[in-house]
Amino acid sequence: MVRLVSVLSLLLSACSVAYCVIVLAESSSTAATMPFEEVHKAEIEAKVQILASQVKSLEEKVSSVHASRFEVDGQSQLEATDDVIEAAISSLTEEIAVLREEIDADQFQPGDGRAPEYSGKSREVVESQLSADAVNAYQSVFIDVSSTIEDRLAALRMLRRFPKEHQARNEAVVSAALDMLSSSSDSNVRDEIIDGLKDHDNERLVEPLINILQDDEDQGTRREAAQALRSFLYRSDVVDVLSVAANRDPSSRIRRHIAAMLEDWEEDSPD
Repeated sequence: MVRLVSVLSLLLSACSVAYCVIVLAESSSTAATMPFEEVHKAEIEAKVQILASQVKSLEEKVSSVHASRFEVDGQSQLEATDDVIEAAISSLTEEIAVLREEIDADQFQPGDGRAPEYSGKSREVVESQLSADAVNAYQSVFIDVSSTIEDRLAALRMLRRFPKEHQARNEAVVSAALDMLSSSSDSNVRDEIIDGLKDHDNERLVEPLINILQDDEDQGTRREAAQALRSFLYRSDVVDVLSVAANRDPSSRIRRHIAAMLEDWEEDSPD
């Protein structure tokens, strides 16, 4: 048991080192950094977080075994439990090794501000496999209602950053976001959810956003809803609702904001 705990400590240290490498890489980014690099670092960070979570889960299992070692009927059953944990640790060790190789392969040099260069097959692999892994990771965190509010909101923010072709904000994510939006009474949480849904053209968002714009007491949340409805200005009913809000919203700031948004849209619309 002591050996298992020691191994877990080493694994946590490995995760911490990997995470520090990513933080240093992020701190060296400049305004000229390629968008791809930013997304790629986020993907690797997502893997680090997942592995750290797995380590925590294994720690809890070890603690559970330790707490019940005198309640287990027979040494063989306890050894079987240890074997399961050891197998999981072995698998996790391999994942961490692969992760560190990926970080090394990126050749991030803290302080030089250079973006990594990818070409041919290597870029294709990074864009497809790592992006898919990161999207799945963030989707899992956001959809999981047992995750903390902070973790779910952070995952939604990351999902918004992926290009549309990754389908990061899929139907399951939209459903979870709408459930979270309807159940939360915290205006800050609601603002973050709406912000995470911006630039999304899923028609299921229209009615909830209109309801918020018309009925929500918090003016900041109404403003977020109005901005999110910008993606649906091709719909006449959305234009009508925004036009009414531009004249009748209790907040003069929101009225001006919506009016300016509609004016910009009219100028950009083809004749």
